[in-house]
Amino acid sequence: MATQYRERDQIELEKAGGYFSRHMSAMTEENLFDKSAIAEELAWRDMEIDRLRVDAAVLRNLAGSAYRSDVIEAELRKARQEAIEAAARE
Repeated sequence: MATQYRERDQIELEKAGGYFSRHMSAMTEENLFDKSAIAEELAWRDMEIDRLRVDAAVLRNLAGSAYRSDVIEAELRKARQEAIEAAARE
């Protein structure tokens, strides 16, 4: 299995928008200390990132066209479902 976690530069994460301290504070406040709780949160975020990537791809494909918002919404729902099905096959 490929390594998913590398050492990150905490200072650079702070400079980029306070990501490190924001997450450390939230994890402490929400009592996320064990690996299972942290993995659950990371999994949910991965799912959201994948959904947003699908949405961005659909919107890029539709950019510049005169599609109605209901057509765009239908395309988003279709692409999201296809992404879920593809992930389940992996």
